[in-house]
Amino acid sequence: MDQQQAKRDLLAWMPGKPPEHWHAIAMAYNWDVGVEVPRWIIQQPQCERATASLLFWCISVQDFLAYKDREEAAAKCYEIDVFDCAMEIVERWNANQYTAQTLFHFVEEEMVATYREKEDSYRERGLPWRIRDDLGQSVMGDITTTDPKWRRSNTPPELRRMIEGLGVGLSY
Repeated sequence: MDQQQAKRDLLAWMPGKPPEHWHAIAMAYNWDVGVEVPRWIIQQPQCERATASLLFWCISVQDFLAYKDREEAAAKCYEIDVFDCAMEIVERWNANQYTAQTLFHFVEEEMVATYREKEDSYRERGLPWRIRDDLGQSVMGDITTTDPKWRRSNTPPELRRMIEGLGVGLSY
């Protein structure tokens, strides 16, 4: 199965599935295949705060702070679709659209510190977005998604095949 077919299969499979499955996808997703799958996930009303946070922090968002706005990013950035996803996550987060909080997601303090340093260095010339402090904190849900037992139970065989088709390995 090629990566584009795996992506199409995921997009057809995800509607009607629980947010826990979307989180399992987000944990293993290969952004090089495209942004359609993560974009679909972040736009769902049931998207977990942990999933939105995971997707935001896994895309090296600190690099996008070099652009003062979307216009500059579109002119200079080859990953404008990824930039747009990051911006949408921030907008939705800041508008309190991610309310479900059953899953746990750990945000590394070093990563947030690096982000805040870059944010400080670009603040004078303008930033593409402002994140609230809580996006830089771990999401304290009741379910620990890093547990291999959780991943096995929330990644049915057909989902495993599609994720593997994206060219990523799952650690189980």
